[in-house]
This record gives sequence, C-alpha cells and structure tokens, in this order.
Amino acid sequence: MAKKMRCEKIKGGVTAPAGFKANAVYCGIKKAYPGKSRKKTQKDLALIYSEVPAVTAGFFTTNQIQAAPVKICKEFLKKNKKNTRAIIVNSGNANCCTGQQGFQTALGTAVGTASKLNLKKTEVLPASTGIIGRQLPGEKIYNALDELIKGLSASIKAGTMGARAIMTTDTIKKEVACKIKIGNKTVTIGGMAK
Repeated sequence: MAKKMRCEKIKGGVTAPAGFKANAVYCGIKKAYPGKSRKKTQKDLALIYSEVPAVTAGFFTTNQIQAAPVKICKEFLKKNKKNTRAIIVNSGNANCCTGQQGFQTALGTAVGTASKLNLKKTEVLPASTGIIGRQLPGEKIYNALDELIKGLSASIKAGTMGARAIMTTDTIKKEVACKIKIGNKTVTIGGMAK
C-alpha cells in the first residue's frame, strides 16, 4: 500500500518556494482613499516573478465572453508552456468587454513588463480583476512598472502584499504555503488566489 503524503502548512504564500519574488503598488486604477497618501492606499497592481523559467498551466473560463487578459494568456501558453517568468495582475478593472482597445492594453501590459524585465513578451502573463466594461488605463500600469520591479522581494510580506493587491470585493486575502516530502526531497508549494 502506498504511503499517504502529508502537506505541512507553513507561513507564507506565493514567495514561499525558492526563486519566487513578488511586489505590489498602488498605480491609480482603484480610487484613492480620501485623506490617504498613495503609499497607504490599497495596492492595485501586483507582480509575481520567477528567477528561472517556470512550467505553467492555465485554467480558463469556458464562457464565450472572455476578458482580454484571458485571451492573451491562452495565446501565450500555447506558444510557451515551459518558460513563464512573470504574472502581472491589476485589480479594480477586469479589462473585460473592452474590445480591441482592451486587448491592446493587455498585450501592452505584457510587452511593457517583459521589456523592463528583459524577457520575451510570452514569458509574462497579464491578468485583471474588477469592474467589467471599462477601459483599463494601461498608462497607469506602465508608469508604475519601475517601482513595482524595483521592490520585488522574496519575503513573506511581499507575497502577502501581492495577495492583498488582487482583492476586489473579497473580504480576506487568499494565500497558502506548505511543505511536502517526496522521496528524500522536501518540496515547498506556495500560492495566492482570487
């Protein structure tokens, strides 16, 4: 009989495994809190970065209406499943039902991020969450990229900031990390979800 494996929960999230970094900033997609500085307002742009190429899988909606970033991610993963290096996610705007302009904004987000990280565009997956039917202000994302990349960190705090930045109507952040023994190796798994 096969031995049952047990995953031990540990502190952290998406940055728990070695080689993964994250950061989050406020770029102006969400409305700023009255009386709060830009740094104290809820973050609305997150970046998860892998120091080495990562094998990637995607689970996508089967709905006929698909947001621009979903279309881009499906296209990129067909071309490049073994070399994903970054995921950039904005919250406050889903970039859905935005036509060709929305598609170009999602593509521009991936291209701009890839350029700043010295990657190929297909190594960066764009994602958006939030209000449907409004054009995503791509220039706000592009203008925040230097700050976002400069602050990349492997710390638990950075991973948690990323998990908080993708919240919209959520009441709690969703992140988890665990360690599991496979053979004679310990494997660390970390993640965040919407």
